[in-house]
Amino acid sequence: MYTNISPTWLSYLIANSKHFILVDIRDDIDRNINYIKSSYHIKASEITKELKQLTSCKKTKIIIYDSCNDHSPIAATILLKTGYHNISILEGGLKQWLSEQYPVETNTK
Repeated sequence: MYTNISPTWLSYLIANSKHFILVDIRDDIDRNINYIKSSYHIKASEITKELKQLTSCKKTKIIIYDSCNDHSPIAATILLKTGYHNISILEGGLKQWLSEQYPVETNTK
């Protein structure tokens, strides 16, 4: 079973911990607008394959987010079925993160 993580707790982890992987599963268009600092952009359909390249340890803390949690639970379930044990999803997705006024990175082109 995956857990939910609040924007407040994620902000704390970003500032104080290096022992997790933050994954943005939104599409390329949304990612190009903004994203949470230090997140990896991985398409939901490729999450298992791509995570193998980031960590060989299936106990690593993985936090997943999308726009408003439409697809994060599905991605989390896929990871659990493939042996990952420490999965969380960001409550409310990026929409909630932004509504609580946490910072995002933007692509300037």
